[in-house]
Amino acid sequence: MGRKKREIITWVDSRSVEGWVTVEEIDRNAATIETIGHIVFEDKKHLCVAGSRGKQLGQYCSVIIIPKVCITKRKKKIKHRK
Repeated sequence: MGRKKREIITWVDSRSVEGWVTVEEIDRNAATIETIGHIVFEDKKHLCVAGSRGKQLGQYCSVIIIPKVCITKRKKKIKHRK
């Protein structure tokens, strides 16, 4: 399967509020998220990260695709062995 990188990705996500609220009760800041996972693929606009990887099956679980415009920081973690 080769070597796959793990990284810590810090990114900004939208925030929602459920139910009836006043303007004062609305948090006006976006949510800052930290995702730690296996880099599945990357292109010019997106980064695909998985929480788990099945080494024998070549499958991924808990996959999220993050738009690169939302990413504020990337830090390399460890590399997996074959």
